[in-house]
Amino acid sequence: MKSEDLVNLIFSPLWVSKLLHHFLSGAQQINPKGIKTELLYLLLPFIIDDVTREKLSGAMITSTFSSIFKNKDTLEIKNSLFNKNNQVEQYHEFTNKGLIYLGNIEMIKIDRFTNIENIIKFQKEKQAINRDYCKAAYYLGVIFSKEDYRNVFVKLGITNI
Repeated sequence: MKSEDLVNLIFSPLWVSKLLHHFLSGAQQINPKGIKTELLYLLLPFIIDDVTREKLSGAMITSTFSSIFKNKDTLEIKNSLFNKNNQVEQYHEFTNKGLIYLGNIEMIKIDRFTNIENIIKFQKEKQAINRDYCKAAYYLGVIFSKEDYRNVFVKLGITNI
């Protein structure tokens, strides 16, 4: 199997669209308007990274960016957050393909804010491994919807959107 085939399996549009759906569902739990469209491109860098995904899996509806990432300033988290700028650029194409797929199966509105008509719950995922990824995506949406999107970019040093 070629490495390109493996990457296409890992980042299939179906899987990315499911993560995006949970991300948008979490964001709309806090803000009915949805989430700032630019923040969609941060989903995969946070979910694919084991360090940040584990922190997000332990999040709650009351969690904030600071309570999840800043109050636990370990070198591992700092390094993980520092790499997000490069990862945004690497995953940009996969996010776009996932958005296209999601737009074909669900009613999605993309404007200044992106929202989705049908909210889903990560608790209904059947497989435990899927549930962990979906839970992390959901709570990332919750956390980002509580923050001003400009603050997120400044805190992470994101310039590659």
